Amino acid sequence: PGYGYSAEPVALGWDPVRIARAWVVLMQRLGYDRFVAQGGDWGAAVTQQLAIIAPDHVMAIHSNMPGTVPDDILAKAIANAPPPAGLAGDELNAYRQLADFYTHHLGYAVEMANRPQTLYALLDSPIGLPPSHKTRGCGSSQLMESVSLTSTFWHASTQRPQSRH
Repeated sequence: PGYGYSAEPVALGWDPVRIARAWVVLMQRLGYDRFVAQGGDWGAAVTQQLAIIAPDHVMAIHSNMPGTVPDDILAKAIANAPPPAGLAGDELNAYRQLADFYTHHLGYAVEMANRPQTLYALLDSPIGLPPSHKTRGCGSSQLMESVSLTSTFWHASTQRPQSRH
């Protein structure tokens, strides 16, 4: 709710569990008793909850932001500390990507969590949306992704409600 072309929620409490339950009902209303799900960012938490609360309906999930990092490694990544001893190859690469995310790409989430009203100026003109998407990791090589996000948020007026999650 409040993303893409969904209406803004009129009540509080739309956490990942409630959203996942609503998605199960939606998929069933659309005629799908069994389905797959994919999520990233906030949708990753929703997708993981789908698998937990509706295993009889969800055949598989894919998350491009899984929340399964061991606590000690996560603490080091958040602090941008050197990688733990013993990591090599894919594990070392994953650690570096995680540390980079926490160091360079999380500012928007901190701002939305602490002061979402400061982002409401993005409702005044679509010109401010592409730079906000760049802070989420959309680089110049992903221009069409940024244009798509801008169009979706602007035309559907969902920048404000999605900043509340």
